[in-house]
Amino acid sequence: MEDKFKRILVILYFLNLAFPFLLGNEDQTKESRILHPKLLFIFMDYSAISCSFCLDSFFTLYEALKTEKGKNMMVVGVIISEDSEGENRAKIIEKQLRGFAEANNIDFQLIFDKSNIFQESHFENSIILFDLFSKNVKRYKFPLDKKQLKEIIDKGER
Repeated sequence: MEDKFKRILVILYFLNLAFPFLLGNEDQTKESRILHPKLLFIFMDYSAISCSFCLDSFFTLYEALKTEKGKNMMVVGVIISEDSEGENRAKIIEKQLRGFAEANNIDFQLIFDKSNIFQESHFENSIILFDLFSKNVKRYKFPLDKKQLKEIIDKGER
């Protein structure tokens, strides 16, 4: 029960974090105020960066997100690491992530969970898709198969 409560708190935390980016002016109608009808959180374990299957799946997803169908999604990458204890180690990981993002032209935010909020959430190597139109939340695990990838990207089209 405690794990379920923690997961709910984590989801609420992220929704609160993303809410200002999702909505436009209050003067507009509800449907026209939504800037990003889909919110996609990509949770990756830091060690997955060295997993070729996970990385291939990540880059396939990333390329699909750059298409017209994927443009309606707000994407945030959250990197989780068990090895982030200590300020110096966290700085090294953050610097490696910046290099990874620059080298691969990743144009969405990658956030390193240096506070270990998600370490025990069991979200690592997962994608959490919040669909504001259908009021649905769905979880996917890396590596993605073609059916899952199509489902994620098709949900981005609206």
